[in-house]
Amino acid sequence: MTTVKDEKQRIDYLLSRDNTTDRELEKIYLEAVNLLRSIISEEFNSYAVDGVLTPQDLTRRVTKKDMVLLKKLYDQLPDNLELSEQQRVNYYLASSQTSLSRLLIASIGIALVGVTHKVAKIIRKNNKRAVREEYNYRRRSMRAPRRGKANQIGEDNYELPKMAVPWLDRLWLDHDQMLNRIDNQITSMLKQGMRAQDIAEKLFPGNAESMRKDNIPETLINASVSAKRLARTEAAAREDEVSELFLIKNKTKYFDWVTERGACRRCTAIALAGPYKVGDINSPRIPIDSHPNCRCRRIPAEVEADEGVDRGKKALVAGIVSGISRSNKDDNQENSDTNDKITVTKEKPGSRLILKEGRQRIHFKGTKEYNDRVRSAETPGSKREGWYPSYFTISQDELVDFIINNVTEKDLANRYFFMNLGKPVGVYITKGNKDQITSRIKVLMTDDRKMYHAVPAPPKDRKKG
Repeated sequence: MTTVKDEKQRIDYLLSRDNTTDRELEKIYLEAVNLLRSIISEEFNSYAVDGVLTPQDLTRRVTKKDMVLLKKLYDQLPDNLELSEQQRVNYYLASSQTSLSRLLIASIGIALVGVTHKVAKIIRKNNKRAVREEYNYRRRSMRAPRRGKANQIGEDNYELPKMAVPWLDRLWLDHDQMLNRIDNQITSMLKQGMRAQDIAEKLFPGNAESMRKDNIPETLINASVSAKRLARTEAAAREDEVSELFLIKNKTKYFDWVTERGACRRCTAIALAGPYKVGDINSPRIPIDSHPNCRCRRIPAEVEADEGVDRGKKALVAGIVSGISRSNKDDNQENSDTNDKITVTKEKPGSRLILKEGRQRIHFKGTKEYNDRVRSAETPGSKREGWYPSYFTISQDELVDFIINNVTEKDLANRYFFMNLGKPVGVYITKGNKDQITSRIKVLMTDDRKMYHAVPAPPKDRKKG
């Protein structure tokens, strides 16, 4: 029988393996920064007039001579492109013929296809390795199902339970978003008149002050973070699916949830609410019922729960995972039929809140709303001139999850309130471009206290004068 100690050691190994994968992905995106810098610099040197490149300089028709760089990048692509990759390449080739400006973006797009292809190759290899190693690990202490059935879990077309969007689709959506951001950055720079120093200082800055604004290295860093999260999450999901095969093969009725070190509140609560019934649709699974990057594990439970407790656990975990208590009359009647006294968690105050998506996107780099606010800050005479938006460095999911799980009824009685996440979560910006890293947020409520959005707050309370 696998022990909690065994699983804790297994988690440490998996985290170490994840770190190795992270370094492989980071290397690809770092090389991509240098590749894109060389592409933009070459196009600038070819078409700039008197050291300045403007949109007007890139409006003429494309000639065969102009296509040399694009052909070079195309020839560097692998021969075994998949359908989604080839479709994008075909689109970029077609759009490159319309103008020099589209030729530049098409060249970057084809370069990024090569980058994303390498990333997909690493994630695919990581998925297969995760399945293979998990199978070998589980068979040491449990009867093993057919290896062929387990190997299918490592394939791209395997449908993981509750995972709505396949990982390859998500990766290519990130690719499209990355190219769109770079397109917007270059277009904005061309409108101002791009100079050689702009490429070095604004599109590819090397100092912290310039990194505050949207730029190409930051765009690739964000893509790298997303790819690392995707790789770790997909590996964990496939390992959990292999575990499910073993639990079913061994006719295990219940399982326990083992947390990783420093586990979040959600996973800790799920662990405390166990054991859970194997194969039950209401039982939690990794990572879809926990969170992305989750490295918790499931093991056979040593003590089986009785039927009444099992129903209570299902109600409890439903409240933990969804934030909504199961308090309707049918559930109450079902629980009253048992001899055990079941206590279901109360509805969290935050579960009633609705996020104002548009307002929230203003404070996340790369969104249209954020870019619009930056342009307004840079427009002379604008009412927002000089007022750059503060922005978050954590994901929106993490921000929302913290607010919903930690807000109190007392907080909701106010028009706004402050919260501290205990770690850097964003950058608070004052007029005059003074940046302050902060762990505090300000949550602003609508008058009816039903909707909200959050902004980075000053690191410390301002002194009343």
